[in-house]
Amino acid sequence: MEVFSADEFYKIARCLELFAQKLTKDIAATVKSVGAVNIEDSCQKLGLILSLAQFRRITELFEENPDADIKHAVRNLQERIQDEMSGRMFLYVPFDDAEFYKNSDSFVSSQVFKKWPNLLEDISESAKCFSLSRYTASVFHLMRVMEFGVQKLGDNLGVGLTTETNWQSILDQVNRAIKALDQKAGKTKRLASISANLYNVKLAWRNEVMHPKVTYTREEAKMVLDAVKAFIEELASLV
Repeated sequence: MEVFSADEFYKIARCLELFAQKLTKDIAATVKSVGAVNIEDSCQKLGLILSLAQFRRITELFEENPDADIKHAVRNLQERIQDEMSGRMFLYVPFDDAEFYKNSDSFVSSQVFKKWPNLLEDISESAKCFSLSRYTASVFHLMRVMEFGVQKLGDNLGVGLTTETNWQSILDQVNRAIKALDQKAGKTKRLASISANLYNVKLAWRNEVMHPKVTYTREEAKMVLDAVKAFIEELASLV
């Protein structure tokens, strides 16, 4: 999937308008004065192959025959661009969600990926799915992150959590293991913080068992995103 800003549409329309208005017998001067080279760049970015060929044909035509009806050729180019654009589907990502797509690999701290590079794909995909309003898909990717994180937490505490499917059972085992540690130790306090984050994940999941609901709303998916982010970052800083 190609990603580009909506200003590409404005630029190509504006350049075409100026190009048609300011055509002279000096094609190079015209291109320079209105930035018409942006037409070529924009056509390439938008995948308008036929329009790109037409634009190049216009410049060649003008260079070979200064008396040619260039304005008519430009009108044909505008129509060709319109025809090609009508066959394209573009998705709009709201401003507040665009960062989740553009910076999907920085949704969590780099420390997490340095320690567990295998989580990059699921964390990145969860952020992208969220930005595209595929909220349930976002949560399913986060479920894979949590399965990995819970396993690492269980390994660190010496308890077998990977066979559990009930959130409360996982929390009970984690808390029992933490209570058996030196309560004055710094690591114990940090593990208690991780347990609190795990509890927040349980609340965000809003389900007794460790499987997502059938569907998630934007608000629910955002709660899961935030909860999993806090859990996995705290875990990465300790184990």
